[in-house]
Amino acid sequence: MWFVLLGVALGALPLVMRGEYALGLAVLVGINTIIVLGLNLLMGYAGQVSLGQAAFVGIGAYATAILSAKLGWSPWLGLAAAALLGAAVAGVVGLPLLRLRGHYLAMGTLGFGIIVHIVIVQWESLTAGTVGITQIPPLAMGYVTFGEPIRMYVLVAAAVLVCVVTASNIVDSRVGRAMRAVHGSEVAASTSGVDVQRYKRQVFVLSGALAGLAGGLFAHYQGYISPESFDLSYSISLVVMAVIGGMASIWGAIFGAAAVTLINESLRALLDYREVGFGLLVVLIMIFWPEGVWRGAAGTAERAWSRGGMRPLLGAVSATLGGLAGFLLRPTDASGAQATFLDVITRGATLGELNRELAPLAQRSFAYLLIGVIVGAALGVTVGYFIDQRRRRDVVGMAVGRSV
Repeated sequence: MWFVLLGVALGALPLVMRGEYALGLAVLVGINTIIVLGLNLLMGYAGQVSLGQAAFVGIGAYATAILSAKLGWSPWLGLAAAALLGAAVAGVVGLPLLRLRGHYLAMGTLGFGIIVHIVIVQWESLTAGTVGITQIPPLAMGYVTFGEPIRMYVLVAAAVLVCVVTASNIVDSRVGRAMRAVHGSEVAASTSGVDVQRYKRQVFVLSGALAGLAGGLFAHYQGYISPESFDLSYSISLVVMAVIGGMASIWGAIFGAAAVTLINESLRALLDYREVGFGLLVVLIMIFWPEGVWRGAAGTAERAWSRGGMRPLLGAVSATLGGLAGFLLRPTDASGAQATFLDVITRGATLGELNRELAPLAQRSFAYLLIGVIVGAALGVTVGYFIDQRRRRDVVGMAVGRSV
């Protein structure tokens, strides 16, 4: 049932979002969702920390770019090679790395990501170095090419739906139960007969394959790739997506990828402060909602409702909606013009025009977001207070009536 609703939502999204820029963002969200699904299986269910996932994305992107742009292969064969090469590299690298645990494994994957980035930059005869690879052909099927955002969105949405169904089936299968056992305690899982190393390698290979596939889709959609697209900051962003959505949540991967991708894109003008903000956000989420925003918000709402207190629930919901409203409806220039963020992304303008308009808009994002959160929280708490007071009076009245 949930998969049907997801398919309907993905199919209806292009009817709501208009313009090249908005559909392009939807494509990027879908590509990041595929990566985060693999990262969630690896970190959330198997308990293996990876800080170098961008390396597998880069391997897949450069594999299909070299094969299709330089050697003339079919883009579909290049895309398949991207997923297979990502899986193969993950299998080879995982042999020594997965013998490590905890912080040592995190440092090992971090080092692997740095090595891959250096190789991409320095191997100029193959990767073109910092210049990058251009003229990567789009995916095509007969006379239909997937170079346009709307067509690429359909392809990526189909891939996301298949990956979500596959990941969900894996989690609910015997393999998923084994992964959760490994996450809980490798010693206990091994004592129970679980081949710990084999399952760790399998999920590592699967996450590498998904990252390579996503990298191939990214390369054919953009038509150009360069090393800075797959650096350490991108790996950190992927981890943030997994944390925000919930590291042991398939559906949270979609939420986390969408939230971080949209925030990243909207705050490009605040690049120097963006990483600091994300770091603070992760710390706060791990303190208050360690299971992720998706499950943490649901649990908070359930506890607030069961205790009969509407103020925290309505305050949180109103703050979220108020922040979203302030973020979307803020003016695009300092003079307070009537055009809003929604007007800009649905206008159908060129990317250059959109970038020039969105840069000053992003510089005021935090202010409007904060105002929306404060106003929304105040409104929600006030309404919740009156609802709680009325419920208390009703309870007291019922008690008095029973006593009489």
